[in-house]
Amino acid sequence: MVVLRWVLGMTTFLAAGGLLLLASWAGSYRRSWGASESSRLLVVGPLLALMVLLATLVFPEATLLLHLAAMGMIVLSMASLLLFSQASGLCATILVYCGLWFGYYGLAAWSSPLTAT
Repeated sequence: MVVLRWVLGMTTFLAAGGLLLLASWAGSYRRSWGASESSRLLVVGPLLALMVLLATLVFPEATLLLHLAAMGMIVLSMASLLLFSQASGLCATILVYCGLWFGYYGLAAWSSPLTAT
């Protein structure tokens, strides 16, 4: 379980960093062409979701947080399945991440305390 936590945590951390870089570069590119600013919610919303996922990895004993994140991961999985025909590579990557996270969720939320270490 420790290896799974590290893999998911580093992937989540890299995704958050990539999102920040993409948002900063895209914002400067938009301004260079005279376009208006995009909504900050488009950057802050996914970052907050990634922070919640990272918090579930850091604090696996917080079962309420795990269950809330599981609901969000179900929505993300369904959205990826719906968009699979438009961006199959990205959606496959997201589905693999969701599968790994649900494996972690099963170990963290539903196993006995002795097997969770």
